[in-house]
Amino acid sequence: MSATVDQIKDDALTLIGQVAGPSTQAYDDDRMMAEVVRSFNLLFKKYPWHQYREWIREELDGVTGLISSATAFADVLDFEDFVSVHFDGSPTPIPILPKTINPYSIGAGSRVRYWTSLSARNPLFASHRLQFYPLDATDFVNVLAKVHPHPTGEWDWDDPIYLDKDMLVYGCAFMTLVNDDLNANAAETCKQMMEMKFRDIVGAIGGHIIPIEEASGIQYEWNETP
Repeated sequence: MSATVDQIKDDALTLIGQVAGPSTQAYDDDRMMAEVVRSFNLLFKKYPWHQYREWIREELDGVTGLISSATAFADVLDFEDFVSVHFDGSPTPIPILPKTINPYSIGAGSRVRYWTSLSARNPLFASHRLQFYPLDATDFVNVLAKVHPHPTGEWDWDDPIYLDKDMLVYGCAFMTLVNDDLNANAAETCKQMMEMKFRDIVGAIGGHIIPIEEASGIQYEWNETP
């Protein structure tokens, strides 16, 4: 069940009072807003949540090995948030450039062979993020990535967070208590509850049926020979 930032803050304050005692200090709104956001960011990084993943179709520029758009990856925070890259309309993923391959040895060609992170020193890093080889590839690519709901870090109290509410509340309470360093046992309790909820949710997702595609080469239909 999802909740707004304000609802998570209120429940976290109630929880802090229960686990840390009635003499727990008061926390101002700015502090609690920051703890809710930190809690979300922590959990956002822990798992490629389906509700925060998007497929992005982009064309390569055919010259520099970059996508043509300067805004397609604006909501993708980091390289680890790119889940996979595929040939356009294909279930076949494109491999990441291995560390043992010199990209200057790849040569020319219109077909993409590898992808990797664009160097952070490149002035286009913030807008383009990914580097494709060979540089003159002209393909369209389908990129699956985790997109952050507020990449600039600006949140409002009424903004919804589409993750389990209890997991976020435990995470917010943990962040608050561990930063104060006043009640280590209470902080550890909240952390354990957050982790337990995380494992339960990820376990439930892992129980979903995964179809076997024909393109995989795995035989999934059997016929009795007459």
